[in-house]
Amino acid sequence: MNKPTLLLVLGLSFFFLSCANKQLTTQQKTDDFLYLFDAMEANFPYFGVAQRKQGVDWLGKKNEYIERIQATENDSAYIYELSNILGELREGHTDLAPVVMWHYFLDAYKGIAKEMPEYKIWSKTMKKSTPRIEYWAQIINKDTEENDSHQSDVKPLESEYKDTIMPDQNVAIMHIPSFLSSYMSIDEPKINHFLNSISEVDNLIIDVQGNGGGATDYWSNLIVSRLTEDTITFSQYYAIKDGALNRKFFPDDFNDKKLLDIHNSFFSKIPEEFKNGKYNIIDKVEKIAPDNPVPFNGKIYLLVDHTVFSSSEAFAYFCKTTKWAQVAGQPTRGDGIGSDPILILLPESHIVARTTVTAGFNDDGNINTEKGTMPDIIIEGDTKEERLNNLIKRIAF
Repeated sequence: MNKPTLLLVLGLSFFFLSCANKQLTTQQKTDDFLYLFDAMEANFPYFGVAQRKQGVDWLGKKNEYIERIQATENDSAYIYELSNILGELREGHTDLAPVVMWHYFLDAYKGIAKEMPEYKIWSKTMKKSTPRIEYWAQIINKDTEENDSHQSDVKPLESEYKDTIMPDQNVAIMHIPSFLSSYMSIDEPKINHFLNSISEVDNLIIDVQGNGGGATDYWSNLIVSRLTEDTITFSQYYAIKDGALNRKFFPDDFNDKKLLDIHNSFFSKIPEEFKNGKYNIIDKVEKIAPDNPVPFNGKIYLLVDHTVFSSSEAFAYFCKTTKWAQVAGQPTRGDGIGSDPILILLPESHIVARTTVTAGFNDDGNINTEKGTMPDIIIEGDTKEERLNNLIKRIAF
């Protein structure tokens, strides 16, 4: 490379770096936020839940939010304020996690898209956030480390899957603190070995206390398909608002094939806030087929607590709906019925937010994210260990 060409490359590199790190103007921050606000208003389903549970009229605070955004002195304060404003909804899938763990989310979406091409929209949106995403990630991760060092929020921990067989108590136990897809290849051989070793006991406890979710494929493919001899068919009912981003990410939810018949008895159970014509009510039929099932004919219990959320909540819903296992423990946190959060790419900053847009319903019509799943068997106890021991005492022999 000759000297003029090298100088040109260095100059362009400096130019792009400067643009990436340039502080946003007040107008840019305002335009950014208004785009986010409008996207939330058009697509997010849980403003009523936030009002009832948190006492927050999020849409009614628009002017306050704009003032807070405009008062931020720099980009660091701006992204922190954005996170706070979204956090007022207290909805576990509505946040700036794609900024905090950008590479993790991009890799996950690219992996899913290989099997499900419709997920390309997620990975494409993530890629469009460059070149500024590294800049924002550095800001938010630096603030996280300085404030609390909540490393579990920054990057996934190593798998903590454990299992044990207690012949004297006639019980086998699986401890699964996370369903992250990145753990599946690590945990699968352990689970296979364990499931092939439990035929001599009559009770299996799947302990998912503290499990904040991950991939539904973890529990459906590695556990349920191995412990059933027949295909299990079940429905998930959810509402999705007729918003532009929802149509972009979930186009299939806006054709007639998946719509719940308004004459279906379940329709009468749905809260009135979803019957105002702004929502499609979806009947999504799921199937889990057997895959090399193991010879276990005993009883299965899913042990849950108040932190069970997302895909682990989906497991609780599945068990309670299909009776595949008895759900034991404490009421769950919810938000496990429906589909993945959509991504909102802000136009000025290229910050990526995510938010839940499918409002799932329990069998009684209640909103899953508001009520969670009520166990079939309530198990008292102040700690995970105490509740596990109390369940063992209840079911052993």
